[in-house]
Amino acid sequence: MTSPQPVLVRQASERDTTALAGLRRKWSQEQAGHPLDDDDFEECFAQWYTAEAPRRTALVAEIDGEAVGMVNLALFERMPKPGRPASRWAYLGNAFVLAAHRNRGHRRRPARRGHHARTCPQLRPHRPVTQ
Repeated sequence: MTSPQPVLVRQASERDTTALAGLRRKWSQEQAGHPLDDDDFEECFAQWYTAEAPRRTALVAEIDGEAVGMVNLALFERMPKPGRPASRWAYLGNAFVLAAHRNRGHRRRPARRGHHARTCPQLRPHRPVTQ
């Protein structure tokens, strides 16, 4: 049995836009079950990423310099409330790992990494309210 390849999880930057768009395209094509023809997608993604950057922290997982996964945290500042300190929370979303690299714990690593601790120290899983 071979040992798993080391995974580097790091905060994404503008230079990762192409890799993130590529992962998003692969994810969408996987869901659709066929290639998706959209010549404008990468430009559209780049514009979205630039616009969302102030309130999101994206993380990219790499193996040997290749992006194999991504996740992002959408950051929210809570409305001030009398008698309570200011606080914030984050919504963890868009977690995706390429099929060839799944079931190896890669998707959990960004959330466990602790990077979010500086941005959102009281990160807790979101539990939907059921009725």
